[in-house]
Amino acid sequence: MGQSYYYYEGVKTFTSNLEKNQVVYGGVLPMAKMATGDWVRLVIFPLILDQELKSSGRSVKAKYVFLVPDWDTDEIQILGSNRFYLKPHGRVYKYQLDPEGCHENRSSHWESIFLEDVTVATQDLDKIDIEIIRASSLLSESSFVNMLRTALNEPESIIELAEKIFGPNDSPREPSRLAGPVCRQCKYSVGEMEYIKDWDRIQYSCSRCGNVQEADISEQEYWVQSEVLESAALSVIDPTLKIIRENDEYLNRESLIESFIDSNNKDRRDGFDKMVVPFVDSERGGHSIKELMEFAREWDEPHAELA
Repeated sequence: MGQSYYYYEGVKTFTSNLEKNQVVYGGVLPMAKMATGDWVRLVIFPLILDQELKSSGRSVKAKYVFLVPDWDTDEIQILGSNRFYLKPHGRVYKYQLDPEGCHENRSSHWESIFLEDVTVATQDLDKIDIEIIRASSLLSESSFVNMLRTALNEPESIIELAEKIFGPNDSPREPSRLAGPVCRQCKYSVGEMEYIKDWDRIQYSCSRCGNVQEADISEQEYWVQSEVLESAALSVIDPTLKIIRENDEYLNRESLIESFIDSNNKDRRDGFDKMVVPFVDSERGGHSIKELMEFAREWDEPHAELA
């Protein structure tokens, strides 16, 4: 297990000991307008961390990586009390319409908004090195495919991990799905799937339009449950530091993600370090970047509420 660093004091401790360049995973971009907590995690702490690195006089540099969850969706049906008992009933973000009609889809829209927000936020500051990765672009990576294969073919192993962390489910009405193909015709993920193990292929029959498709596992598009998708992406990104929020929901989520990664990579070393940032639950309102950065440097409690 990696080490955890808390708040601004943790930033100073972390940067004081660095001897090599860093890959910092900032997290998943929200597919909606960012609230204050999103700004603190995705923008403010990367800026503060980068400032500390540069002011230290060290030659160490950092790249900040963010994930666009274009194979996730908010169009899902909850099947029980455990959040892992669910199934999709619509389209993934990649095929949902842009709410303002200015981009090809919803995920592209909010990716663009995030980059615009970062540009505005860093106008009077040194630029930071940002890389945006779309989950759908990782299907050529073997570690991503291996974890996807587990979610498609052995969801019980992941659900067992989830139940240890989130608690058992109350009598689900039907088996949970953690991943499944997207229909090539109507772009919905509402059908029946069969994984053909001997050929590593998937046959899919769409319940909405009747289309039937069969292809190798790496030749389809997918819906993937949120934590499973992020776990698979992290297996490729392989960060040295991950920025996370501190509250029970997020800590449980992080525990599951790390457990899933470990269960699929027995040779994994100590894992990545974590930068724990305050969990802020108010809307951003009129708070400026300067005010949020001052807030982040002064806060030393696990939870924060901005007036």
